[in-house]
Amino acid sequence: MFAGFGVRAHTEGRKGMVVSTSTTGRTHPTDTEERARAILGDAETDWAVRTADAVCAELEDSARLDETIPVTIVSRDATRSALLTVLMCIRRDTDVTALPDEALGEIRSAVRRGHKLDGLLRIVVLVHSAMVDKLFDRLSREVPPDRLVSEARTMSERMSRFVDLLVRDFPTLYEREQEEWHDRQAVLRRTVVDHVVEHGSFPDGAQSLGLVPSRHYAAALVEGGTPLPPTFATAVERSCGARSHLMVERATSTEIVLAFNSSPTNVAEMVRQSAAQTLPQGIVGLGVTGRGVDGLRNALVAAREALRVGRLHERAGVWAYDDVSMTASLTSDPVATALFLRHTLDGLTGDDAKTVALRETLGSYLRHGRSRVAAGRELHVVPNTVAYRVHQAEALLINSSLDTPALRVALDLVHELPSLLRNT
Repeated sequence: MFAGFGVRAHTEGRKGMVVSTSTTGRTHPTDTEERARAILGDAETDWAVRTADAVCAELEDSARLDETIPVTIVSRDATRSALLTVLMCIRRDTDVTALPDEALGEIRSAVRRGHKLDGLLRIVVLVHSAMVDKLFDRLSREVPPDRLVSEARTMSERMSRFVDLLVRDFPTLYEREQEEWHDRQAVLRRTVVDHVVEHGSFPDGAQSLGLVPSRHYAAALVEGGTPLPPTFATAVERSCGARSHLMVERATSTEIVLAFNSSPTNVAEMVRQSAAQTLPQGIVGLGVTGRGVDGLRNALVAAREALRVGRLHERAGVWAYDDVSMTASLTSDPVATALFLRHTLDGLTGDDAKTVALRETLGSYLRHGRSRVAAGRELHVVPNTVAYRVHQAEALLINSSLDTPALRVALDLVHELPSLLRNT
């Protein structure tokens, strides 16, 4: 049978070792090659290695004329192992029952590189066809006519069995690896981002995610779209001119880290435009921008604080930390915030219409430098009404007066976030 092939060995490098030209750049044989040398011998193994490499090279040449051939997923290791596995089964007169590790490794690698299943299957078909041609060519040249049909049938059966096994298992293996890879990547992204926030340093694995000290960063935290539509993150990246983005799924929100080659500008405006188009019902907290690990840490912490303020507003929108930093600071401790409001606004914390009107009028009056006219213009009432309400409000206050500095802060905070009084 196929064992009768009488090709001389043309071993490259040391005897018993083929210098690999695989896409991984190794200079030592794979496990399948080593097993093949024990079963087939050096000559047959060397021929199979050269034939597999030639098939890969021919596909690469064909791809220059046919853009639909995804040559970047042609692996010399996987191609060699496929041919060697078939030849070993022929030599031992056994069936192909399992895929070689190199083929399984290529599936994992292809998933990590983001290649599509249909492209991978097309490569399988192209490689199979090319190897069958080369095997038939050798058979026709070296096998006696009286054995040619038998040898050809055996070779065809083993090759077909290998491809059948690969095509049968490929989609399942691909989907399983894709799920596992996505899970591993999701864990890695969360671990790295949390480490940056907690420790202020880049841990192992950060560079593989594109997080390096030389880049500038911005961060956003999105709630209201779980899972977040991928179009949003892509739109933000493009509109902001970022070089890449990283998404971290949380229980009820998604973090987006944007990486830039230089300090970005107009990030808030670009995020608002993207949110209006692709995430109209979402609450987006946008952090500050900065360089290196400290910049990324500040961006993430600020984004989380901005989202917290957005939640307090109880409505969709983009809340930039630069716009809500004071509110974020004043509300960072809910217990302390409640105490501050209860004490400062004591006597004026009711939620009935009259108390709300008095509180809003007093806040407007103080914001406008105690101008009854300006406050009346804002509230659409006459100045005398403003004066009357201010007098009533002042009389109700227990712990504050109009000269208490904290009074305006408390009134402005409640004006911005009425929900805070419901929690006091």
